Amino acid sequence: MDTMQQPISAPKDPMKIIGLSLVVLVGLGLIVGIWTLVPDFFKITPPTSSTQQVVAFTSTNDLRTYLETAKKTFPTTGSFVTRDSAEIGLPALNESKDVTSGLSATSRFIGTNVQVGGLDEPDVMKSDGRGIYVGQDMVYAIDLREGTSTDGSGSRGTTVPTTVIDNIKVEEQASVSEPVSSNPPMINTGSADGEVKAVEANDRMETSTEPATSIGSLEPDIDTKPLPNDSGILPMYETKTRVVDVRTPSGIVERTAIKEQGEMLIDGTSLVFLQGTGLKAYNVADPTTPKATWSYTLPDNASIVTARATDGEIILITQQVTSTTIGCPMPVLKGEQDAAVACAAIYHPIDPAPVTAIYTVVRINTTTGTVTGTVATTGTQYVSTVMVSAKAAYLTYPETTDPVSYELDILRSLGSILPTSVRTRLTTIDGYDLSAESTVRELQLAIDEYRRTLTTAEATAFDKKITDARTAYDRDHLRDTMKTGIIKIQLDPIQVTATGSVPGNLLNQYSLDEYKGVLRVATTVGQSWWGTSTESVNDVYTLDSRLRQLGAVRDLGRGERIYSVRFVGQQGYVVTFKQVDPFYVIDLSDPNRPNRVGELKIPGYSSYLHPLSDTLILGIGQDGNEAKATMFDVSTPADPRAVATVALPGGWSEVQSNPRAFLHDAKHSAVFIPAGTTGVILRYTNTSLSVQTTLNSLNARRAFVIDDRMMVVGTSGVAVIKESDWSIEQRLTFSTGS
Repeated sequence: MDTMQQPISAPKDPMKIIGLSLVVLVGLGLIVGIWTLVPDFFKITPPTSSTQQVVAFTSTNDLRTYLETAKKTFPTTGSFVTRDSAEIGLPALNESKDVTSGLSATSRFIGTNVQVGGLDEPDVMKSDGRGIYVGQDMVYAIDLREGTSTDGSGSRGTTVPTTVIDNIKVEEQASVSEPVSSNPPMINTGSADGEVKAVEANDRMETSTEPATSIGSLEPDIDTKPLPNDSGILPMYETKTRVVDVRTPSGIVERTAIKEQGEMLIDGTSLVFLQGTGLKAYNVADPTTPKATWSYTLPDNASIVTARATDGEIILITQQVTSTTIGCPMPVLKGEQDAAVACAAIYHPIDPAPVTAIYTVVRINTTTGTVTGTVATTGTQYVSTVMVSAKAAYLTYPETTDPVSYELDILRSLGSILPTSVRTRLTTIDGYDLSAESTVRELQLAIDEYRRTLTTAEATAFDKKITDARTAYDRDHLRDTMKTGIIKIQLDPIQVTATGSVPGNLLNQYSLDEYKGVLRVATTVGQSWWGTSTESVNDVYTLDSRLRQLGAVRDLGRGERIYSVRFVGQQGYVVTFKQVDPFYVIDLSDPNRPNRVGELKIPGYSSYLHPLSDTLILGIGQDGNEAKATMFDVSTPADPRAVATVALPGGWSEVQSNPRAFLHDAKHSAVFIPAGTTGVILRYTNTSLSVQTTLNSLNARRAFVIDDRMMVVGTSGVAVIKESDWSIEQRLTFSTGS
């Protein structure tokens, strides 16, 4: 876009701010109860008006002035990985589709599990029905167990190839019999599962002062320290993607390897790698001879947040860290053509807001690599959620205000408890033209001086009054002091079309869903990622196409927080958790009057929900140290029932944090779930759920369906399973060469 855009109006809140500085939160070390709870600084004062606008920058000077103002008002440091919400949460049904290139037109194919049908999502293993592309990241291993080696010496640190498929079992059983022995290595992903989630080493979330990267691979490096798996094997890395020819499903062959690594997208005959430094595309019409077609690199201070592929286009979302030298047009990609975003296509809130990054949405022709559109918004490096629908991308950010306004509101609520001289001084400080950091420091000095005039008993009583005032303020302004802003970006033509906000925080991208022009949003209110002292509640909101609120269901699971969400047509399913798992059914048939119609409480929780049919929902989660799959009958929304539960081996499943690891084949009433290092295939009826097949030594991670064969893919090979009788038709062991 090269022309000036008009302001976009939506529900107004002049305190809207993207993120907040940890340096202000932690570094000041305020000594009174007002200042000691870090999370309380992530709050805003109540809204005083009802519309909000974003506008585009007019020039480089306009951009830099805005950034300088933000830096002065909201100094920041550090960064958190921005979440592509598909990393954790709830996928949509896999879609079976005809693949006409390389297979007969009647062939049945099920690929990567995605949230929105027709929008491919990045993953480390992909298939297009012609080939399987295995982004192998654990081919060799170092054995760290005591008394084990391949040569019988009993020494540790032996390099062991992990490319042998053995002891694959096919069983008919109601549940997995082996007990859970231990949990896998846990890495903090910021998800709801007890604050930590088990993920592969290359999916970890990190805190850093460097630009955040959420898509790409860990390149082999002497400093790389991948986590050992639950068998005591420390994985090592290789930078290649294996290509398995599956055009003859009954006789698959490993043909070649592409010297690339990273998560991949598939669109038509194009395979696109998303890497830390850019993206590269290959034509894989013939999987035996992949051909490089185009590539792009990112600016040094930029990273890929996520991407989607659909109908000949890549929808790429990048994050670029701001600097004093930034200008516009702002470079976005360098390669087939140097792509940049114009000032008039970079949007920002009218009201002051902290800015540490600019998010850009880019449309790229999958075949040619031509950039067909760009638009950007200001934001922060702090945790954000991205959801892409068929027609729009939604970017969210935490709304807050500077800690000064919040703390002054609480101090003012004390009234006569503070002497007139102290109240006058606070008002004077508030009128100074200072940065937030300096103002907080002055407020601290004022409170310190007053406390020194008190006796020990009086100071203790004073601190308690402030604590009580804070608790009352948080309770009375529960939905005002914690909000999530939402920016809607239309994809064709690409432009910002609306902004809005909802109270609370989102779990992941599946907390957002677009249905017939209505955006449905599930949030936890009163508890941030850093925690607060306020009792949490959970809400579901409906917003119109301009992101104006239509209706809401409030106060689900008081004292709990959301662990999973699934919107399916006119129904919504929400799981909250603290000690038990309330499973809520929400009627969304009338967006103006959504209604909670059913509730079920069972032990444990579900961190992933998947619709098996119009009346069955499958939940994957935990009950203590045991992973489990639970099937819910929702045929009567007012009376949801848990009709079957199966224990899963290994104590965890990647599906709990990564929905792309799941596969559903509705034709054969079957699902695939990687559980620990075991691949599990479950079969279901309307009233039962049972284990059909387990694959123990494959280190299974993904599955695809071609014709009526399920291809289970692990780090050491592929098992081809005939769905007619669930027998193993072929075992392919990956080569160990380069």
